[in-house]
Amino acid sequence: MTCVIVLGPPRCGTSAIAGLLHLLGAHMGDELMEPMAGVNPKGFYEDMDFVRMHIKLMHAHYEPRVDFDVVRQPEADDLEAYGRLIAEHSRRSLWGVKDPKLCFLLPYFLRRYHGLALGVLIDRPLQEAADSMQPLYGGMTLDKAITLQGRYRYALEKNLKAWKHRLELRRFDYGRLVEAPFDEACRLATFCGLSVVNRYDEIKAFVEAGLKHH
Repeated sequence: MTCVIVLGPPRCGTSAIAGLLHLLGAHMGDELMEPMAGVNPKGFYEDMDFVRMHIKLMHAHYEPRVDFDVVRQPEADDLEAYGRLIAEHSRRSLWGVKDPKLCFLLPYFLRRYHGLALGVLIDRPLQEAADSMQPLYGGMTLDKAITLQGRYRYALEKNLKAWKHRLELRRFDYGRLVEAPFDEACRLATFCGLSVVNRYDEIKAFVEAGLKHH
């Protein structure tokens, strides 16, 4: 069994990568987050079972209003439920999970997943991503958006370094994906064991340069 874990901060192209995985045949979930006009009109491709679980774990994981490195252990019952959720999805031979909160929660996931883990990390210049966050988060200030981006990026790189023995990783660039969607989709498909045969038009239509907001 193989799980493709889509990694990256908010507004960095994770939805585009997850959408391509869905298009190419990876199972991204039965109940996906609804698209949002003006933000992600083509969808987020986040499994709501994981979204709800990650919110619960995150609330326990970080002390409010203190440095994000201060970590609390989530409740044992929640971690057991998380393990059951991962095991249920692992019945499929190839599936994917996408949620920016995995930047923080990746160790909790990898401790409970026992198959082949493929990490697909997509990045975008910090300033662009922060600019794109402002309308999504109710018009937050640019300084706050940059700070939040930094926290996601720091946590992700820290966890990738600590868990590199459990994760085969490929890095993608959002700008490159928008400029050459089919080429990048081929890279993604090759890494994940998927096929792009007869999908050229669908891929080109899915990754629209006009959706690159910043």
